[in-house]
Amino acid sequence: MNKLKVYKASAGSGKTFRLVAEYLLIALKNPRGFKNILAITFTNKATEEFKRKLFYYLNGIINNSESPDIVAMKEELEKGLKGKKILTENAELLMSLMLHNYSEISILTIDSFFTKILRSFAMEMNLSFANQIELDKSKVIDDVIDKYFEELTEGMSEVEILKTFLEQKISEGKSRNIENNIKEICGELFKDRYHLLSESNPVTLKYINFLRNLKRNFEKEILNITKDVSLILEKYGLEVSDFKKGSIGFMDKLMKMSEGKLIHINLKMFGDISESDNWSGSKTKKHKLALIEDARSDRLQEIVDNVYKHYNKDYQNYLAAIFILENIYSVALLDSIREKVNKYQTENRFTIITEINRIIQKIVKENYSAPYIYEKIGIYYHHILIDEFQDTSKIQIENLKPLIEEILSNNGNAIIVGDEKQSIYRFRDAYPDYFINIENFFNDSGVQIENKTIEENFRSSPVIVNFNNEFFSKLIENETDDYIKKAFQNITQKAKLNSEGFVEIKLFDPEKAQAKKFWKEKAVNYLYETIISQKNKGFNFNDILILVEKNSQAEEIISELNKLQNKDGNVNPQFDIVSVESLKLINSAEIIFIINFLKYLYDFNNESAEFDILYYLHKKGYKNFTNFNPENYKESGHKRLLQELDEDLKNNIISWTRMSLTEIIFKIAFKYDLFTKASKFIFKLIDVIISASEVNVNDLYSFLEYWENKKLEFSISSNENINAVEVMTIHKSKGLQRKIIIIPYCDVSYEPDGHHDFYWTTHTFDGEPGYNIFLKIKKDIYEIEKFEKSAHEERIKIRLDRINKLYVAFTRAEQKLFIYSPEKEIKKNNERFKNISESLNYLMPD
Repeated sequence: MNKLKVYKASAGSGKTFRLVAEYLLIALKNPRGFKNILAITFTNKATEEFKRKLFYYLNGIINNSESPDIVAMKEELEKGLKGKKILTENAELLMSLMLHNYSEISILTIDSFFTKILRSFAMEMNLSFANQIELDKSKVIDDVIDKYFEELTEGMSEVEILKTFLEQKISEGKSRNIENNIKEICGELFKDRYHLLSESNPVTLKYINFLRNLKRNFEKEILNITKDVSLILEKYGLEVSDFKKGSIGFMDKLMKMSEGKLIHINLKMFGDISESDNWSGSKTKKHKLALIEDARSDRLQEIVDNVYKHYNKDYQNYLAAIFILENIYSVALLDSIREKVNKYQTENRFTIITEINRIIQKIVKENYSAPYIYEKIGIYYHHILIDEFQDTSKIQIENLKPLIEEILSNNGNAIIVGDEKQSIYRFRDAYPDYFINIENFFNDSGVQIENKTIEENFRSSPVIVNFNNEFFSKLIENETDDYIKKAFQNITQKAKLNSEGFVEIKLFDPEKAQAKKFWKEKAVNYLYETIISQKNKGFNFNDILILVEKNSQAEEIISELNKLQNKDGNVNPQFDIVSVESLKLINSAEIIFIINFLKYLYDFNNESAEFDILYYLHKKGYKNFTNFNPENYKESGHKRLLQELDEDLKNNIISWTRMSLTEIIFKIAFKYDLFTKASKFIFKLIDVIISASEVNVNDLYSFLEYWENKKLEFSISSNENINAVEVMTIHKSKGLQRKIIIIPYCDVSYEPDGHHDFYWTTHTFDGEPGYNIFLKIKKDIYEIEKFEKSAHEERIKIRLDRINKLYVAFTRAEQKLFIYSPEKEIKKNNERFKNISESLNYLMPD
């Protein structure tokens, strides 16, 4: 059995180069066996890049290019192939075979690969062969919930739960709109963490009422204990400020309790007060000391003792009930809504993309062997390469494990590449734990691991590499959890470039009033000046990439930059800003040219397509078309294009119509040298064609119809050919790089925000069965002993995800890195950093 080769590849370490080299080493030894190599990537962007680089290196080898990266690849391959001659000969053969059989290249996203398996097992899993793959989960949720409410009738248990939910919202003075709460939690139906929950009792109205009664009884008892506090104070002429610690002390808490405002208390403080003889503070007036003692004797001592006893006995359960009740109504409805979602999928003949992983899991668990799975999909893979292993989900990884083991047992190659420091897709179920502890994951199968750490950085200047080494090393030193420390154990890189670099950290002093608004205004103004100054220093605008956390921030920055450019009536902006629209296939002149050519091949009488083809060739200055005059096109007679095609194409154009769609695309692209202008767009179009073929769209007519219906959906990840500043989220920037990176709103919190961070756990009250519950991670949750451990584990994973996001952002820069952040108070000793601003203030004071 071969060893599993695992590459730990930090940012900028040449991961794509390594993957392509490993692929080519395998393929060049047996060019006709390229169909038996499976390469799995995480995103469409990575798939496009892999294919583009594969053909780029092959083409460079065949043409004996002297480009440094081509030379480096040749040297790498020559060592593995033991000779130049076999490299050149096999490269030509491999290139030819791959171009003529492009659809058989198995470089796929993990979703595409599992979809292929799913379609092969449609009969066994009782699925329709015609099932489409649905990507839009929010649309499914909206449709299902609307229908769900329509079908509810009086007497159903769900109706009673909804009534109780509404009653609670009204009693708490909250919005009566419960639909949004339910839709929000329905997103969990499509996540691994919900489906990986252990079997538990369904949440019933009885359980909900048990929680409500627990909460109500606790509050009622506290109110009953403290109801006379204000009367006693009034009787002795005392105020809260007369007691120890005044408005932040125990008496303030008692007063609020007596008013029905139940609050979190420090049990130790109440325990100390209960046993203490001194209730007065340093500012208590002397004549009130005796009055305090009289009030203590007049039941105040008894009240404090009873509050302490009641909190000590029942507060843990009370606080747990509050946390559980926040989402319990929606959780109670999830199972019935899940049934509706399944029915909706069946009726509309589609499968939600996230469901594919669960269906494949069933296939694997039902003991279908790896050879049988291969047989079903029509190809046997001898080798497997997996990119971005840290971003795959728990279920995806476990589904791949049998295939990896099967390949290794037959002396094939299995290669995994990843970087736990770049795992930033927890919201998509990314599960880096298996990559962090890869040896443990394969421990039960006897697979041996060959770990390889790539320490070099080929992307960034030494200044940027050293900054990131120092910053993240210091940051991780301050962490207390081994999980995070292990993820960053290979943080130090060696810069391979010998170029100048620059890092600027700009901390803005926020003004007290509307602090967030003011520091961001300053940051955008400084951003504008930075863009102009970098242009004046010789950089192009498309050398600049602005990174943000959210799409809303991208929109805000674009809007503010445009305002700054248009101030004082200026109608000619100094620079353009790339929008999402510019990355769509329909906005590529070369793609539209190809589509028009396909239309023309389908119908030689299509005058509109013919005119657009002629006009493109004329505008681009192609031979035979420079004299084309759009004004007299119709007068010049129809079929002008056929008349002016070169002899070779004119004689063979009919044969083009009998080729596969991918072959036609390659023919057009090579004929008119389109790859040099728009390779990313063209490879994306080819991927669109392959995806369309999976739903039986295989001929010119059906594809052109498919294109017209879906053309607005297709886009590439980025386009460096447009000379414009680009604004992008950090998540979208993964795998990209630019000469200049600017992070203008660098205000990342490492901690759960108390609003958007949730997790599942199982909880049991004394005498009650266990239930799966959905909890929001807020500060008080760590006070609940039964939740403390699970909440802490989730908190650590959230923290790693957010530190990783910073790492990804900081490591995109080639030459210059600009970081703008608000200036905040430096952390206290022995505390972990709460946010990036604290880190920058404390770790990088100069």
